[in-house]
Amino acid sequence: MPSQLSNMMAEIESWESATEFGIPEELWAGYQVRTRSDDLYIAVLSAVFDALRVEDEAERKTLLADLAKTLLVYSRSAASKYLGGVDKTLNLLYCAAAFYLAEFPATATLLARQIQNTEDLSDEETFLCGLLSRRLSEENDIDAKLLAGLNSLTCPHR
Repeated sequence: MPSQLSNMMAEIESWESATEFGIPEELWAGYQVRTRSDDLYIAVLSAVFDALRVEDEAERKTLLADLAKTLLVYSRSAASKYLGGVDKTLNLLYCAAAFYLAEFPATATLLARQIQNTEDLSDEETFLCGLLSRRLSEENDIDAKLLAGLNSLTCPHR
């Protein structure tokens, strides 16, 4: 991961902590990420795809977990109210997926279960949300196909 991206990721986590602990806004002036949060978000999403190509499994998991932590700031943190331009629901889904791929399935499930409104999600995104939250619904065509396939495997007499 490029050092500038790592530095900005560390900075947004530090800024998130500052907002969490109620440090006054006038002391935030040194956080460059406040004015470049869109750049960081795009870079982190791109880095997720780069991380998926890393052959070393341990390194890939570590990268994905670090990137997921940064994505989480955009949806579920004290700083998120200062960050605009990000669909918080879709970002939470991306974050949950990254945690799942980093082999943190419980964290992925907890985050996916926080997604309340799935009306604006595509069928595929709704499926992913259901899969990660472990709440598949026969109302979604993709969920129904998976459930039917699983039922045929486990109950051949049906």
